[in-house]
Amino acid sequence: MRRTNIILSVTVLLSLTLTLANEALGAENKIDQVEVRLHHMEEQLDKMYDPTDSLNSPVSRLEKPVSGVNDQLDKLKNDVNELKQVVNVTSMLILCAILGVGLFVAVGIPIGVVIAWRYRGKILNKVDQLTPGHDPDPNVIDSGSSHSNTPVGPVISTR
Repeated sequence: MRRTNIILSVTVLLSLTLTLANEALGAENKIDQVEVRLHHMEEQLDKMYDPTDSLNSPVSRLEKPVSGVNDQLDKLKNDVNELKQVVNVTSMLILCAILGVGLFVAVGIPIGVVIAWRYRGKILNKVDQLTPGHDPDPNVIDSGSSHSNTPVGPVISTR
């Protein structure tokens, strides 16, 4: 029995060794596959390096024009803000001028009418004196406050 145990132990050890050897070979095959894959990826990256490197110079040359465009955009923003302020001030001044003219018309015309009505006799006398071919009517009494061509007494309509 002892001999059988030894044979069995040796057989088990051999089978374990063979199993471990097979697993090691399998792992080695997988490592080889990974290495092949990594080598393929390195080749692909090497192929992409030249085109990417050639794209670097045009992109780096764009830095100065892009910064110039950014400066111009900043200037345009400032100009637009200044223009907005000018338009606001101008529209406010136009509104004030319109209100001033409206106030002048609303208040000035009635005051002018009152003044003209108060001095209508003097105004009409001046107009008659300035009219060429003025012939004063002897039947009219000059009261100073009425028109010189207006007769004193009842007015008869000619309608």
